[in-house]
Amino acid sequence: MSCITALPSLLTAQPALEFSGYVVQFPVYQRLDAAIAQLSGISRDQTVDATRVRLRPSLSWGENSFFMLEHEVSAAYTFNTLGLLSSPTAARRQLVDLSWDLTTGSRWFIRHFVDRMYLRMSFSSMEVTVGRQRIAWGSGRVWNPTDLFNPISPTSFSKVEKDGADAVVAKTTLGQFSDVTVVWNPQKDQSANVGIRARTNFEGYDLAGIAGVFDSRTTFGVDAAGSAFDAGLRFEMLFSANMIAFNNNYLRWIFGVDNQFTERLYALFEMQFNGEGRKDKLRYDIQRLLRGEILNVARHYGTVQASYLIHPLVTVTGSWLQNWTDGSGYYGGGVQVSMTNEVAGALGIQLFHGGMLTEYWYFPTTVYARADAYF
Repeated sequence: MSCITALPSLLTAQPALEFSGYVVQFPVYQRLDAAIAQLSGISRDQTVDATRVRLRPSLSWGENSFFMLEHEVSAAYTFNTLGLLSSPTAARRQLVDLSWDLTTGSRWFIRHFVDRMYLRMSFSSMEVTVGRQRIAWGSGRVWNPTDLFNPISPTSFSKVEKDGADAVVAKTTLGQFSDVTVVWNPQKDQSANVGIRARTNFEGYDLAGIAGVFDSRTTFGVDAAGSAFDAGLRFEMLFSANMIAFNNNYLRWIFGVDNQFTERLYALFEMQFNGEGRKDKLRYDIQRLLRGEILNVARHYGTVQASYLIHPLVTVTGSWLQNWTDGSGYYGGGVQVSMTNEVAGALGIQLFHGGMLTEYWYFPTTVYARADAYF
């Protein structure tokens, strides 16, 4: 009898299959700086209509086994020459290319790719996840220095979620608010990224520390999140150094404050010091910025963002981001409407400013609409 009751639940549980997903449609108008358009040999005015369809089947069996797949089809059509629009490149932390171009023309592309595909198994106090998965470290709202996988640029309006990373992740729970996570992320053309993150809670503050080797650099970091006087406080700091010569070091940190002032009004302030950035705009590493390897090229940044609920179904948002090193930045605004729990729409604008060769001089003024339908 004891042998029968000890049989794993895996043998008796019925598999449970679930299916969900979403469709996102966003037409976009962009106006480039005249000098950039001339140097690039493309029209200053760019109009693009893009669609993303993501399918998310998942399978669980027993209490300890879970498989997830997220497959996306992306299509875009530009009313000009292809110009700045191109078929997206693979994410940095993905070892295997699981993307396929269905068709590509001078004004359009259609491609599909796998952005999540992982198996998660639980063993007592340990959880192991193998495959392409979302790994989100850090506590910042806008910038995440300790997120070493695929943080999202604060200027991005089209990203719904972070790119998946090909990795093996083992998480051990030590208590109700404490755990240790170890990550192994193999790379195609260089040694694997290896990191560890320990997290706990002390006096109401979530505290975490990381250490590892990422992009062949020795890396250490900390992040903290808590509250004081009804306001949320967040801090992250990362130190990175050349692993061999222990030179070319840099420090990056953020500090943020946010508050739900009323039931309708929410606002945040966040500042970033980017030690990897340059003080001189003529030495900016624009190529790495365009490849998505870095999110900013200068040293000092600040942003203020706010949202106001003018109706239970309508929210207006506003944002200001400034590169304090060269004086460039942008203003953003928008309105979001929830038609139902599954359908929403939005209109937005981004107005970039800055002198020639400053960071945000390269970005086009953008007006966009967006429609989301979840199922």
